[in-house]
Amino acid sequence: MAGRLRRKGFAVALGCLVGALLLAGSGQGATRFERVKGKALAFGPFTPGQVESIAVRGMPKKGKVQALMGFAGAPGGCSGVFVCLPVLLRRAEGTPRFHTTAKGRALISFVMPTHYERFRIDNLNSPTERVAFVNGQRLLIEVDGIASHRDKQTFGIAVARTTVQIP
Repeated sequence: MAGRLRRKGFAVALGCLVGALLLAGSGQGATRFERVKGKALAFGPFTPGQVESIAVRGMPKKGKVQALMGFAGAPGGCSGVFVCLPVLLRRAEGTPRFHTTAKGRALISFVMPTHYERFRIDNLNSPTERVAFVNGQRLLIEVDGIASHRDKQTFGIAVARTTVQIP
């Protein structure tokens, strides 16, 4: 139980760090900061290479949004000496940009990646490996949002869970 929580905590912390670095610098003159907790819903299992969608609500109003996909468990080789890197999701061609509405809602459509990358902790000089997804692999999708209005900056995080389905 403790190992599973440690892996999950590491993945979430790494995702938050990447999200903070990507969203940093958008509120230069903010004097007040607010954090909101949104909710995300993934529509069924995800198929690699196909367009998938996530619905988000309760995020900062009229803000930028980004999504990271991590792993919610050991199947697929993300345990032991291997650490899996979260995948930054890119919007699907022809879909709207990742922004929230005036009510803090968003529908994020993206092409599910076909692989993920992992590296070895015991040998940091080794190159990262590209690994294909496994059928039934559990995924954790973190959606980070930020909005700046006058002197206030609002941050939001929403998390969804789903699985991989290989046809």
